[in-house]
Amino acid sequence: MKQIIESIINEITMYRLVLYGLLVVAVFAGMLSMFGVLQVSPLSLIASGLTLVAVSYGSSRLFARLFSTHHNRESWAITGLILFFLLPPPTSLKEVLAIGFVALLATASKYIVAVRQRHIFNPAAIAVVIAGLFNIVHASWWVATPLLLPVVAIVGLLIVWKVRRFAMVGIYIFVAMLVAVFVCMVSGYNLSEELSILILSSPLIFVATIMLTEPLTSPTTRKWQLIYAAVVGALTTWQLGLVFTPEIAICIGNLIAFAVGYRRAIKLKIVAIRTIAPSTIEVIARPLHPVSFVAGQYMELTLPHKHADARGVRRTFSIASAPSDDSVRFGLTVSEPGSSFKKELTHLNKGRIIRATQIGGDFSLPQDPTKPLVFIAGGIGITPFRAMLADLMARGEHRNIVLFYATRTKEVQVYNDVIQEAKKILNILYVPVVAKPHETWKGETGFITAEMIHKHVSDVKKRRIYISGPSLMVDNLRSQLLKNGIRHSQIVKDYFSGY
Repeated sequence: MKQIIESIINEITMYRLVLYGLLVVAVFAGMLSMFGVLQVSPLSLIASGLTLVAVSYGSSRLFARLFSTHHNRESWAITGLILFFLLPPPTSLKEVLAIGFVALLATASKYIVAVRQRHIFNPAAIAVVIAGLFNIVHASWWVATPLLLPVVAIVGLLIVWKVRRFAMVGIYIFVAMLVAVFVCMVSGYNLSEELSILILSSPLIFVATIMLTEPLTSPTTRKWQLIYAAVVGALTTWQLGLVFTPEIAICIGNLIAFAVGYRRAIKLKIVAIRTIAPSTIEVIARPLHPVSFVAGQYMELTLPHKHADARGVRRTFSIASAPSDDSVRFGLTVSEPGSSFKKELTHLNKGRIIRATQIGGDFSLPQDPTKPLVFIAGGIGITPFRAMLADLMARGEHRNIVLFYATRTKEVQVYNDVIQEAKKILNILYVPVVAKPHETWKGETGFITAEMIHKHVSDVKKRRIYISGPSLMVDNLRSQLLKNGIRHSQIVKDYFSGY
């Protein structure tokens, strides 16, 4: 079952998954309304949905033209659908106009309440906050009902699974419930009753899985993700003195994320696009302004194009170059028929300017240079290790490293020049593994296993282990290592389901 779910969610981007998930919840809500189970009129739901989607689409087109940028086909729809679940379904023309105005505010916030082409607030949250301050309309969060909770929870689980932010969501829910317990004790409320309401009839799960995980307005590193989640969770259920609503809590959290995040627009000029192995392309681009990142981190590229498929117009790639390099490079696999994004990216002309949305990730070297390491790469998962090795050589820093690199055949191995250079300069131990070897191959064959790692690394239990590759490989190898006595804290994972 796990493999089936992985294969499904890896076929689409996080943004498309959110969009499709919200549509599923909307359809389910409509069915409940038609059967009279949900205490919301079907006509009101239809009026709300049509108004919010139409205004979101039209205003997105308008602002994109006014600001001379591209209209995002997913962003406007996601914003409109989130507002659909936040705002009370209208029962009069005045209320229709009110929610339409909120949709306009949400779109405008992406362009006006922004710094260097990066919007600060979750668009739906800030629009509802502003509308509430001026008493135009207030959030009702009608989605927060036990009737919709099962489908919201399933959709939310798939989203969190896709982005691997279980810890962040878990911290948010834990802190929110902890603060709720404290408020109940101070105020003398019935604890079991209040917790039941919080779980079943509040937007806790919707906020945690669908809004908190929004990548553009949340932190990109684990430390700040957990702090962000804790702050938003605490404010969501804090009802002593100042009263916070979920949308206000999210906006305050967005300010924290913006303060600690990368605040400059990133524009890249294509330098070269070349084939480096069968079905493997390398994209090299030069930032128009200096870009700061840590070796091993990722960059999200945005590439609007016609006839975008289900994978969307945004993709995340590990940076394969050292931070000190003049250019950034990305390695990616291509196949037929392939995604529309990769086709567009690999056919860009030299000199084309593209935009990166964010830089982030915690897949980086430990601060302690004496800590021995094991690098395990599967396929194009070698890219962050290429960056780390290049960075160590550039800084003249030696570390005790054993690198395992598994590919289907020897011919599809990439970045061998950097690996061989690292063997000479850094004295790393390199163990290539080929699944389908030629008769002359003398190295390891098959798949990387815990037994293979122990065979080459006698002190593996003292090392920090980095694994980068397909999610199935990462999860399987992690499970093997844990069964062989490796501690959870020793393993650092990097999935690349977005490739």
